[in-house]
Formats: sequence, C-alpha cells, structure tokens
Amino acid sequence: MYNRKTRRCDKVRYRDHREAISALHSIANARTRADLAGVYSRRREIRSYECNRCRGYHLTSERAGLVRSLSRQSDIRQQTPLAAASYTPVGSVAW
Repeated sequence: MYNRKTRRCDKVRYRDHREAISALHSIANARTRADLAGVYSRRREIRSYECNRCRGYHLTSERAGLVRSLSRQSDIRQQTPLAAASYTPVGSVAW
C-alpha cells in the first residue's frame, strides 16, 4: 500500500468519493469486529468530505453541519429581530 498522505493538507487522501466510502465500510467492519472481541477501537470516522486544498476526499468523525464559528452565530443573532427569531442552529430542534 502506498503512502496516502498528501503534502497539501497532511491528511490521508482518497482519490474519489467511492474510495472514501469503501474505507468507511472497512472501518465500520473493523469497529464491529473489535466490539465483538471485547476490544476498544479508536476509529470513529462516520463520513467523508471533499477537500478544497488537495481535491481529494478525507474521513472525519464529525457530523455534517455541526461546525459553525461562534462569531457567525452571534452575527446572525444581532441581525433584525425577525432574522434572529427564525435562526435555529444546525442540530437543534425548534419547538
């Protein structure tokens, strides 16, 4: 197996989405085998994403849409009262 790390972003790079998904399946299988054997697995990757730097794909353990800067949230809340009232952070439920 060749070295998959790229110089542009220093992360493991997958050529395309299909290759990244295949890696996710392998990780999920390894995690299941570890659980069945009673061994702890550190692998927590749950999705892939396209990298703008290397134009490849990487894996992450973060859920999509949960990364948002605090300054951006405060900018939205400081807008008009209607915009602030209709703002719901990603991942939260508006009741």
